[in-house]
Amino acid sequence: MTINETDPAAGLVVSADQLEMAPHGRDGAGDAVLSEALERAGMMFYGSVHPCRFEPLVVPASTAHAVRTATEGLHAVLEKAVRYRLEGGPGFPAGLAGERLGLPMFEPINQVCRFDGLLDVNGEYKIVEINACRPGGVLYTAQLMRIWREVADPPEAVEMAQPLLEQPDLYIDQLLDAYAQQHRGTPDEVFVVSLDGQYQVEVPAMLKMLRGKGIAADQVNATELRIRSGTIRDSRGRTADLLCNNMDPAALLALPAAAEYLFAETRTSGCFVNPLASLYLHSDKAMLAALSDPRSAHLWTDTEQALIDRHLPWTRLLSDDTTTDPDHNPISSPQYVADHQHQLVIKPADRSGGTGVLIGPVTAPARWRAAIAAACSGQRYVVQQYIHPPALPGAPEWYYDLDVFVFGGRFAGFWSRASTDPVINLRRGAMNVPVVALA
Repeated sequence: MTINETDPAAGLVVSADQLEMAPHGRDGAGDAVLSEALERAGMMFYGSVHPCRFEPLVVPASTAHAVRTATEGLHAVLEKAVRYRLEGGPGFPAGLAGERLGLPMFEPINQVCRFDGLLDVNGEYKIVEINACRPGGVLYTAQLMRIWREVADPPEAVEMAQPLLEQPDLYIDQLLDAYAQQHRGTPDEVFVVSLDGQYQVEVPAMLKMLRGKGIAADQVNATELRIRSGTIRDSRGRTADLLCNNMDPAALLALPAAAEYLFAETRTSGCFVNPLASLYLHSDKAMLAALSDPRSAHLWTDTEQALIDRHLPWTRLLSDDTTTDPDHNPISSPQYVADHQHQLVIKPADRSGGTGVLIGPVTAPARWRAAIAAACSGQRYVVQQYIHPPALPGAPEWYYDLDVFVFGGRFAGFWSRASTDPVINLRRGAMNVPVVALA
């Protein structure tokens, strides 16, 4: 296996020919063969076979280790920021929800997250989003990689350990570890708490794994849960002592029928993973703005500030206010965003799935101005330096990202997606890409 590391941004993907994988990969039939194998295994994505490319993303050792170190370090920075925010620390930028949220009785506050990132033109890893809402792939990644290896039959290589691949139920074990920190022992009943059918792809596997460990587990809707005598109960009167939050926090906040659930963590003895504090703060895109805002600089050590500067693109909460540009010069936020459209991306602060994202270079000016006006009238948007996603070698119309799962503050594994859309998301037509990380 030969890896070209001279161009870190473009040289990560090694073709099936170079890997000398199964013969059907060389004539373009690999995607179809893999899709058939995934269908036989029952791996579905909203009614269709889970989308996955045959050719893998091969991550050179130097890149893999650098990304692992960066994400573990930034997870610790996020923990510090969220704890500071929840404890009411002064001087932290406004714009983040959290007044009704409490600190959980386990550490870290965020038990499971996925950092979504891109390699820029210099090969530097940039984190563009943080997903703490039971991020997609926590269960399917191990199964997908197992099936891919059976189909592709790649040559042996010395690979970096990816715990998520070696322990397919690692996500479940992380939930149970959080519970053990709070209550000791094992829960009797687990509720996977969803909201109006959101994020269902991995729920059946989650319930099966929990039940396989001898734990009663069911999916419930947040709107049916009620606080009774210090416990949380569903409409059938069942009580759960571990609740896995599997929902869009913005939708929960906006739904009056689920209002009681917002107070459940601080008024019951249940263990909530990820806690609402993590859903609202880690996943809020305004958190990236808060981390890099000069008003937060007093929070960070020199090492933490270096991590932020190196791995977070310039991000600000978009509002009718003054702030600083990437060179630390004072600017009018709306005017700067209007004048630098082709260098920026606008994102709703609290939405997921690529919804509402505007890529400056490919957005009509009128639509761009409308988003600025909406932000200045009170809607929550962030503006971020646009990191152009790298293209797959041999397939310049396909962009890819490199994402990282972090469980309990520790690296758990890689995840990647490829798309012809610069907004790379499975719900917008992207496909997963198998990741082989070299040691």
